[in-house]
Amino acid sequence: MQYKKSRNFKLSVQLFLWVLLCSCEAVPPKKAINDRKSLEAITVLGNNGKSFSFDVTKCNHQGLTLKTIFHSDYSSHKMTVTIDGTNSQNTHINIDQTSFTIGSVHSQRLKQIAEACGKNDQSTIQLLSSPLDLSEFSPLWSSMTLGCQWVVQGKLSDQPLLCRIPQTPTKGLESKISKLEKQLFRYRQRHPYILARRVAFARKMVEVITGDNSLAQLCKIAKLSNPLELTLPMRSETWMASACMDSGYHTNKTSRMLRKAIEDSIWELNFLLTAFKNTKTGVLTLKLPRDQGLGRDFWVKLTPEQLSGMPRVKSVDCYWHPLYQSPEDKTIFAQIIPAAQKIAPCKESNADETEQRESILANYLATSVASQTEFAISNGRGKVLALPKGIYKFSLHRTANPYSRPNFVSAPEPLLGGGKVEWTSRRPYPVIKETSKISRKAKP
Repeated sequence: MQYKKSRNFKLSVQLFLWVLLCSCEAVPPKKAINDRKSLEAITVLGNNGKSFSFDVTKCNHQGLTLKTIFHSDYSSHKMTVTIDGTNSQNTHINIDQTSFTIGSVHSQRLKQIAEACGKNDQSTIQLLSSPLDLSEFSPLWSSMTLGCQWVVQGKLSDQPLLCRIPQTPTKGLESKISKLEKQLFRYRQRHPYILARRVAFARKMVEVITGDNSLAQLCKIAKLSNPLELTLPMRSETWMASACMDSGYHTNKTSRMLRKAIEDSIWELNFLLTAFKNTKTGVLTLKLPRDQGLGRDFWVKLTPEQLSGMPRVKSVDCYWHPLYQSPEDKTIFAQIIPAAQKIAPCKESNADETEQRESILANYLATSVASQTEFAISNGRGKVLALPKGIYKFSLHRTANPYSRPNFVSAPEPLLGGGKVEWTSRRPYPVIKETSKISRKAKP
């Protein structure tokens, strides 16, 4: 009793009451049942009974946003799908920093969830967000991705959702390469080095599949080669990193990557062989006035401005591919692979985008099938060339006795001038007589 009356007891009681009061004020209020962020995930069931989840990062008046990480045979990828709450006909896709919009999500359930999120109708959201079937996403996958077979491996797996490379049969690949080799070397004695080199790499890949060569040897040669010498899939850093990461072991995954790379390479080489047959052999002559004091030896660079018979470039805005992601690769892929040509464009391309793609395709064709697009030439001399028909821009650089310098290709002198030449007749004989304006085609 004496302790209760003491001063220390009273101070202890006051301190206890003060702590209790502060802790009560720090307790946050309970969230409302109809909180717009109450939907945290959507479960998707595969055909094998296994499942994976989409994380819901947004469910409000703006719509529904789903995020997940999936894997391919090449790498892991982050995907975001956003469905407008007010206009569920628009679906925004972002995969590996590649963004585009498609017209519809195709899944009725996801449309209804997005609309319910926009209205903050929590009872409808909870009712609709029961596990979805993978088949409901199949139209969405086919609309936004190429080169994938979607497989659900389950939440317990380290790769719950997998984009697997479609199986390419080995039978017939070697005969197709042999046919390409015969067509290339029989069409003309002087065949372009770049195209012949790519055919040789396609042959090397087939030899790895058949066991006549090793993957380690193929990767070693590819890494030491100029990227221009490689076929389209082999030029991809993603492919090189995945296929050659552990080249001492030939696994099922590397086998799928090789067979798919061979298939895409065959499509590319057939496309280039058609362009090669459109090339014309002629002579480009340099006849500059000697009184201008420009010198005797020059370096000429040719850049295609307009190629005859070049296919119309297609939109590449509306799909994602696990291997071809750069604008250059997507432009080329859209021209040579039949599956890419079936994708409907999601938006109209403006004039600048179309011109950029046409330039990418024209440079790709000229570099692949032309005999030379850069060369040394002396004033008064001619150069035998095999080029695709069209109009070319040329730039002229001075170089003194270029053959005496081992690195003259990588370090030309400053630009002296430029112009245009036509390479359109049956036997072209254009003559460069002056620079800085169009050089007319001389009569043979």
